[in-house]
Amino acid sequence: MNSIEQRYLRAIQARVCRNCVDLMADGTCGVHDRVCPVERNLKQILQVVNRVKSDSVEPYLLLLRREVCANCEHEDMAGECTLRNEAGCALDRYFVLIIDAIEEVRSQIRAEAQAAGAK
Repeated sequence: MNSIEQRYLRAIQARVCRNCVDLMADGTCGVHDRVCPVERNLKQILQVVNRVKSDSVEPYLLLLRREVCANCEHEDMAGECTLRNEAGCALDRYFVLIIDAIEEVRSQIRAEAQAAGAK
């Protein structure tokens, strides 16, 4: 994972993990039986969010389902996902927060590039 991806992941974790139902009382992640889908699919999630420009979450979700969920071991051939259907997928459950975090970092990076160019 490169430094930019790490920056995005830290921003996502700052928004999502503190709200996650899997967060333990001691502040650690309670997902022990599988890798968090956000971390596992970070590159694809970044591509999805960077390809969509909309005020509605629907276009983001459609592309997420096609690009990420379709390749997930928990989704069947009919597009059904037991984790998602039972609200067990953090990626699905917190996708709006993930979009917000990614767009915030993207704005920060643009602002930093503009500031550097102005020097």
